[in-house]
Amino acid sequence: MSTTWDDQKIHELVRLWLTTSIGQLARRLRKSRSAISGKVGRLIEQGRIERGVRKHYEVPPVRTTPPRRARQLGTIPQLKSAPAKPPPPPPSIVSTVLSMKPCQLIDLDRSRCCWPLGELRAVAVQFCGGVTAPGKRYCAHHVRMAARD
Repeated sequence: MSTTWDDQKIHELVRLWLTTSIGQLARRLRKSRSAISGKVGRLIEQGRIERGVRKHYEVPPVRTTPPRRARQLGTIPQLKSAPAKPPPPPPSIVSTVLSMKPCQLIDLDRSRCCWPLGELRAVAVQFCGGVTAPGKRYCAHHVRMAARD
């Protein structure tokens, strides 16, 4: 698409502006829609095209995208994918507490859960220390907690 505006193209743009859509002008002048919009904006500022005039199309513009269907409130669109696996049942609080082995930073290694214990936004001095889930840095309970956030 051409990047320069010669006098002939500007004259044709001004002449066709009231009867032709931006998409039709873009195809006819071999410019992008944004180039047409930008040039029209500059021509309006210069006073060569009148601002706020209602356009009357000789050929109605063709919609290139299908119209959007209105979604009714309260309905959920149906997904066309495989049904999701149900989440695993949450462990009981007792089993979670029993699997924790609180430790300090110096005691942590790749086999122990590094979930910080204590007050939110406080410097962590103790960590969960439970057995990590395969391929994770946290125990199974804290992996689920991190996924919820």
